[in-house]
Amino acid sequence: MACGPSESKSDLGPSTTLCDLPGELLMEIIQRLDNPALVNLGLTCHHLHFLALNTFFSNNDIHDPKGGWLVAYKTPVETLPALRSALFVRRLDQLHFYFNPPVDRMIEETRDLVALISRMPTIGLVKLHFSTVDQHFNFGGGEPRVLDTVLWKEALQSLLELILEKGCHELYVQGGETLIGLYPKQGDDVESQDVDDVRVIPPDLDVSRRRQRKTLFGKLRLRPILGFVNRFFAPVQNVILRVETLSGDKVTHSATQPVRNLNPVKISIHSDMLLRNPFLEWTVAMLNSVASTLRTLSIKLSDLPHERRKDLLHNITLPQLSNFELTCDFMVPLHGVCFTDLHSFLSRHSSIEILYLYGLEVPKEVWPPPSLRIPILPRLKSIIAHPFYVVWVLNSLLSDKKASRNLTDIGITSEYYRNATRFDYSLFDRALEPIAAFPSAKIKLTLRFSSFGANDMNDWIEKHLDAAANNAPNSSIISRLKNVSTVVISSCWMRDYDRKTIEILPDWLGMFPNLTAIDFTDQAQENVQQLTGKEFLRKVARACPSVPFMEVQKRRIGLDR
Repeated sequence: MACGPSESKSDLGPSTTLCDLPGELLMEIIQRLDNPALVNLGLTCHHLHFLALNTFFSNNDIHDPKGGWLVAYKTPVETLPALRSALFVRRLDQLHFYFNPPVDRMIEETRDLVALISRMPTIGLVKLHFSTVDQHFNFGGGEPRVLDTVLWKEALQSLLELILEKGCHELYVQGGETLIGLYPKQGDDVESQDVDDVRVIPPDLDVSRRRQRKTLFGKLRLRPILGFVNRFFAPVQNVILRVETLSGDKVTHSATQPVRNLNPVKISIHSDMLLRNPFLEWTVAMLNSVASTLRTLSIKLSDLPHERRKDLLHNITLPQLSNFELTCDFMVPLHGVCFTDLHSFLSRHSSIEILYLYGLEVPKEVWPPPSLRIPILPRLKSIIAHPFYVVWVLNSLLSDKKASRNLTDIGITSEYYRNATRFDYSLFDRALEPIAAFPSAKIKLTLRFSSFGANDMNDWIEKHLDAAANNAPNSSIISRLKNVSTVVISSCWMRDYDRKTIEILPDWLGMFPNLTAIDFTDQAQENVQQLTGKEFLRKVARACPSVPFMEVQKRRIGLDR
């Protein structure tokens, strides 16, 4: 009914808002909104803030970010803006984030993470993955373009520094190798550009993600609110470490401001991107800056040039390091870390107790491994490596009268090479010789079969069975491993055991004179089915009467029955 001449609008009663709708009707409306509308609606008022953003997280399988645990894998483009504005997300204990292509979105996600983490009091575990980006560019999904290295370095470095400053105790960075191919071509490696060369960020870089479809709330005038939120949650200013630029034998310093409150216990760098320019000098400086707290370091190298590997290993010193892993892709590259570079690193880190090595250079026609005038790794408790390095380390410990005899976990691994070279399993026998002589009463022996030769593993096992069948006492090194109480058989998850392997394994396990535990790990699913079959278990129980149980992929199976 129209208002009369004497009536005012205030006489019609209070205005009705969206929040006045019955709860069921309001939720019915919210459930029908798309992602951009939900994020915008969450900025309108306190009541709708919780309803809209919780609906957004639920619709996109982002489980309970309020609890401090965030896993974001192939999430929609609105995810980080929603998290930035979610007032009920007040802490981050764990962050698992997978960056998304294309490059513009990846850079913007990096900045959004800075804004999100900057308002958190602390952060515990952080895992940053670039695997989705790598898949995008590996399979031709990326448009040809050049990645501005100054812009990218500024964005990613600011994020990593903030994570460390917030007290992160475990940092893991994986992937990003395809981004190296987008750097400007300047010789073998991209060198850091001068700060004056920073280009202006294209104005549409921050806009592409915010394009919204016309929805119920797509036309709401929320620009003032969005502007306030963007200012409130703006990224903090960049915090820069003091870095050393490595160039040959020359070291130049740049004036910087150190990051505060660094206390990581574990860092995993499984990204060649961080081990090349423009990030290498920052990575080296960062590792040295956390040397007083860093206990575990894992580095994965793929196709780094030799000089970059050398720069890394020769320029970091971590006096508290107790667990060190140096590995590569499963398919070992043609050129691994040089023996001399590894020796230089290990000789400076006598604190190491756990050592894992895979894919390193094995000097050609050098056997036995060279003796050391100064023994290394006196505190070592566990090692898994190529037979060459196992023999090298064990001989060093055996020659050092002051070395601890705490080494009880020894692993020998074969390797799968990119070229046609087949792994020589006779090297296993050479590595088992010093193990048999090692003065530890109960050794856990891990044998990792990684190569893919048709009968490599079977041939090696049958050779020892044939020696035992000839009734020659101690003719096989296996029968002399009296100090081995546990055997762990590890295989590549892609390798299937054939019928022959399953047939000969029980009798071979029975050759260990003092075996009390058997463990099969890293097995293909087809192997698990065969290893848990009744006939195989019966044969193992008969061949190894002192073994009460066997583990297969962490499943314990009793053999006494």
